[in-house]
Amino acid sequence: LTQHQNDKPYLFKYIKSYIILFFILSLLFLFSGWLFSKQILSFFGQEFTSYSNVFLILLLGISSILIFRGLFGNLLSVIGKAHVNFWISVIGILINLFLNYKLIPKYGILGAALTSSLIMWLTSIASTLLFFYFYQNLLKKS
Repeated sequence: LTQHQNDKPYLFKYIKSYIILFFILSLLFLFSGWLFSKQILSFFGQEFTSYSNVFLILLLGISSILIFRGLFGNLLSVIGKAHVNFWISVIGILINLFLNYKLIPKYGILGAALTSSLIMWLTSIASTLLFFYFYQNLLKKS
């Protein structure tokens, strides 16, 4: 990928293929999780089967990581902006701490799952938007 960082058609074909693949996989994971959450959770112990809603919320958050964060986090590194990933993570951790402080006392484990899923989506969106911002600026300079 680093070799092709200035080849916009190549990079965008890669992005499109990646997103399609992981979108389909995420849908399969979400659908399987929805259908078989109790069976999947019982693998870890019967006491976990009552947390199927928490499991589904976390699967929804993980789908953002699979589709966006992994891809655009790596692409930020490809274009020399690895430090941006660091700051996205730091901000995500700070928001996570704040929301956990507010939501866990009120909603328990559901609050923790909601916070985690939200942070996964926020950091994924941030990685995506910042990649396109920096990539456009990189292309203008070349």
